[in-house]
Amino acid sequence: MVMTICGLRPNGDAVSVTVYRKGKSVRLFGPNGSHLVHPSNERTSDGWIREAILVWNLFQVYDENPIYVDREETQKRFAALRVRGDELKRTLAAAPKKDP
Repeated sequence: MVMTICGLRPNGDAVSVTVYRKGKSVRLFGPNGSHLVHPSNERTSDGWIREAILVWNLFQVYDENPIYVDREETQKRFAALRVRGDELKRTLAAAPKKDP
């Protein structure tokens, strides 16, 4: 495991995407399964984040080194992301529905 990418989806779900690297290929494991990173994005961590944003439609994205995943401040950061997601869910639920 190389890194973890955390972010919010448009429906308010807080998700984490795990990045694995084997040789030259990079694979992302997220909420809907795995995704092989496009060769143009596989060189840097910025490319991996860009790919995760595109594939899982994420925003408010940050990355974590796997060494620090179990630290208290890292868990607090993800809990804050979940709180923002819950606020977004409440906002979406209160918004008037459009008729088809």
